[in-house]
Amino acid sequence: ASEIIENHHLTLSQIISNKDLNQGFGIILSFTPPAGSYVTANMPVTLVVNSPEKNKQMAPDKLNSVKLITHSLNPGFLKRHVRVETDIFGPIINLYNEYMKPGADINILVPLGLKTFFNIFIDHHLVRTIIIDPWNEDIDTGDTLLWESSPLQFYQPISPDLVKN
Repeated sequence: ASEIIENHHLTLSQIISNKDLNQGFGIILSFTPPAGSYVTANMPVTLVVNSPEKNKQMAPDKLNSVKLITHSLNPGFLKRHVRVETDIFGPIINLYNEYMKPGADINILVPLGLKTFFNIFIDHHLVRTIIIDPWNEDIDTGDTLLWESSPLQFYQPISPDLVKN
């Protein structure tokens, strides 16, 4: 939608979220000025996009931006089986599913205008989850909120009554 707006010499000024359970997320629900209105060059256009949360705002430049996500494999001797899965195109798909040399980098260019996640598996173990949410920004930097996690690790509780065999 942003390319169509720019090709007609209009300016995308604002993207606002609204919630409609009957539409898919990311669908344009409405826009101003309305269809059929007389517009001049560089006139601001506002899009209302379906999202799980209402009244959030997204910077228009995020629709044309990408972010480089990297993950480095540990050094070693044997190739590692790497699988990266994502929901960036709708259903969960394998973005990458190959063997890589130890010490190599996994590089993924991610469009910032879509809420999506990436799971990185190495040798069939989940090692990293990355969630990108264009509707939320980091308060300090203004960047897209990038949430990362590693798999949960459970440790033995420390207790004075703990007896080891």
